[in-house]
Amino acid sequence: GSSLRKGTQLSFIPKNVCQSNARASSSSRPLSHFTSLARCNNPYDFATRLEYTPRTFSSSASAMPSNLIFEEPLSDTLTKEEKEDETLPKEEEQAEEESYPRFDSLPNLHPLSAKAISHTLKLSTMTEIQHKTFHAASSGLDVLGRARTGTGKTLAFLVPAVESILRHADYDDGSRIGILVLSPTRELAVQIHKQAALLLSAHDNLSSQVMFGGSPRQQDVHRLHDKLPTVLVATPGRLQDHLENTKIHDTTFSNILSQTRVLVLDETDRLLDLGFRQDIQRIMTFLPSPAQRQTMLFSATLPKSLQAILPTVMKEDYVTVDCIHDHDPATHTNEQVSQHHVILPPSKQISGSIDVILNLMKGTPNHKIVVFFPTTLLTAYYAYVFNAILKKSVIELHSRKTQRYRTKASADFRAASKKGGVVLFTSDVSARGVDYPDVTHVVQVGMPDSRETYIHRLGRTGRAGKKGVGVLVLSDVERKFLDSLYGLNIPP
Repeated sequence: GSSLRKGTQLSFIPKNVCQSNARASSSSRPLSHFTSLARCNNPYDFATRLEYTPRTFSSSASAMPSNLIFEEPLSDTLTKEEKEDETLPKEEEQAEEESYPRFDSLPNLHPLSAKAISHTLKLSTMTEIQHKTFHAASSGLDVLGRARTGTGKTLAFLVPAVESILRHADYDDGSRIGILVLSPTRELAVQIHKQAALLLSAHDNLSSQVMFGGSPRQQDVHRLHDKLPTVLVATPGRLQDHLENTKIHDTTFSNILSQTRVLVLDETDRLLDLGFRQDIQRIMTFLPSPAQRQTMLFSATLPKSLQAILPTVMKEDYVTVDCIHDHDPATHTNEQVSQHHVILPPSKQISGSIDVILNLMKGTPNHKIVVFFPTTLLTAYYAYVFNAILKKSVIELHSRKTQRYRTKASADFRAASKKGGVVLFTSDVSARGVDYPDVTHVVQVGMPDSRETYIHRLGRTGRAGKKGVGVLVLSDVERKFLDSLYGLNIPP
């Protein structure tokens, strides 16, 4: 890809995929609702270019689609800051702005936890959210935590939560569940469980278990029969099922959970977005009261729906740990991610989206790209186009795949090196919390359902201090969505 200067105007000229179907489509139909090209006789002919009114695609990215045509630049010179930014060494780009303590310097950290962090997790220095959360949370205080994506948020609640229960003299592992973590998605639940298992690996008697819909229910019960875990990670639906229907050694599961000391709600805003509010309120009735338990809520945004439940789930003296520091809690995007958008006319809703993805793949040979689609059907459709017709290999991930397939696909993408290029096509199952290292680009095809969804999808790149690129692809009738992104540093 070419090296682009800030302020350069670019025009995007997509190639034709299916002229016959495009002409038949309604100009009022948004890209997010476009689901089929089945009527096309030759739907993937890339030979013909059609006339297209150029759209501005302002950019500060170093690698953008290859069929962008340079127009007259707005500025002939780079500022001093821009020149310094272009020549900054990689190690300086990725360095954290502040230095935080080492885990082994914490006087109250259990030595076996410290051993697991150092030898198994292979971590030494705390991140900002981990440092600022530890003392309050490990001493048993309620915590409301906010942090940028990719900053070690999972360990920010797991480490102090484990310390908190270990400090209770009456805690007997195996006789009760010490920590309950609620997650909005299976993928995030599995990831939290894996981190918990690694953290507890040096402790002889501490364990973790995960439960979620789509996996064998009886398998959950067998594991609970074998031993009650120290940390239980669950999605709300499956947990509520067990609370209402499961017995362990003649004791109702609801009675077992009534003794749980610590509750963590991760990605709380997403839990509420997905309609889990009533489930959460129902689960709360089985737990100790807020005064008798420790509660930690972690969320990148603070929408009104979340603020409304705080008085009912937290103690009045809860501690807020804010590592984002924005004026509007629902406005944050990672400053490390350069954002761009493309507006496509009705005749190019599908072909233009395909070209954006293809040109990012071509323009950045060592890429690791996540492409979000608004529905499962669209995710499957585009994956078929790329894998079966264009012969461009992509990983497909959405809710209609089996849990075994989804777990493997997620693991394959996480483990994949960006060398040579790898692409994931996904619905919103990957939008929140899941940590895919070294993602270079996030593409969002079609209008996200909310500002918060846009922000959290974008959070898959630019993690751990690295830079990333985000591209939002909208149809002309979806243009108004840009108004809801005011203040997020998206070029006009």
